[in-house]
Amino acid sequence: MVDPEILAGRIRSLDSRIVERSGRSSNGVFPYRFWQSFSLTNWDFAVEFSIDCRKLDNGVELSSDISTTDGLIIATFPAINISDSLANDEKQRRVEAWLAGLGEFLAREAGTIVQCLVAAKQSSN
Repeated sequence: MVDPEILAGRIRSLDSRIVERSGRSSNGVFPYRFWQSFSLTNWDFAVEFSIDCRKLDNGVELSSDISTTDGLIIATFPAINISDSLANDEKQRRVEAWLAGLGEFLAREAGTIVQCLVAAKQSSN
């Protein structure tokens, strides 16, 4: 669903000191979850990007946000519901359109992620 190297490369091009980690998981309620964490070396504070695909009674909801490890939501990308009643090609079209918009959102927010990390590190010193 998401290539973690795209955002990681953009972040590293802005500040090469930033370390990236990512992972995927799933369970009965969330058939797909993705997270990507950015931090400065040897520091616990991070900014995290996540995608959640949550099962609904009649389909799934895709949502995404960028937040800090202390719970501050920095930015939220609009969620979308994909109904089970849609034809498969329409479901695919909607997911692809949502992901394209998400890619643009992340490109715009990459600088915000870096600024948040740098500012938080400076204020902790």
